[in-house]
Parts: sequence; structure tokens; C-alpha cells
Amino acid sequence: MEGRETYLSLHWQVTEPDYIDAGTGSIPSVFYWGEFYKIRPGYYNLYYEGAVWTGMTWAFYAWEVSYEIWEIQGEQGDWYYNGANGPDNFFTIVCSPYGPAVNNSYKSGEEMSYETLSETDNEIIIKQTAEGFEMIITYKKSNPIKNIKTEQSIK
Repeated sequence: MEGRETYLSLHWQVTEPDYIDAGTGSIPSVFYWGEFYKIRPGYYNLYYEGAVWTGMTWAFYAWEVSYEIWEIQGEQGDWYYNGANGPDNFFTIVCSPYGPAVNNSYKSGEEMSYETLSETDNEIIIKQTAEGFEMIITYKKSNPIKNIKTEQSIK
């Protein structure tokens, strides 16, 4: 019985964040949006912030994202059968000024489903499901740390 590889991809919608800390060395500090990076199972914390133009002014946003990744184990083998490996896992986190934004594409072309488990003004929890895996992602509103656009406008 053996699991396969686990991968994580970061995407953005509406406006690209000005600052992001992926919370793991598996995603380099300079990375490509939409690229899948190999990651080990575990608990991680991601932070992103930026500004979005509202038509009259800049609105600053920041989100802390906690997520858990786990491998789906394959079949149990026995004396006469090795057991099939578990599937590769491809997870996607979408960074949006408004919290989680979801898209229904999956690397292999399969549909991925999203379910909102709970939602308040400050916290949104979603479950990402595809054949052979699940991931729970918690988005929490935060105060911007960097405020890059504010710093640039002051200078």
C-alpha cells in the first residue's frame, strides 16, 4: 500500500496579489501562477494581500489561508497481491480580493467540485473534492502587513 505524489498550485482572480507568502518551501519565493509544485502532506498557512480598484479608490485586502493536504493511500496488499497505488493529488488555492474563488478545472480534465462548509464576514471554509482526494481550506480576513500600494504612493 503506497500513496503517490501530492501537488499544489496557486491561482489568482480579479487582481493579482501584491504580496504572497506561500507558507511552504515547496513553492519557491519566485513561482509561476498555475504551475503545480510537489508538496508533502501536512498543515500549512498561506498569506496574501493586495489592492483592488473599486472604480473610485483602492481597496486593500489581506487573507490568511490555512489548509491541510493529505495523501489518499492505495489498496492494502497481501501475500499474493501488491495492491494498487493511491492517485496523485492536485490541489489548487485561488487568491482573490474577496476570499475563495473557485474554478472547476482539474489537471487531468476531470471536474472538481467545491463545497462551502461555512461562511461568515471574516471566515470562509471550503472543501475541494475530486476523484480520490479532498482538501479543506480556511480563508480568514486579515489586516494587510505590507500595504505595498500604500507604501509606493507615499514615496
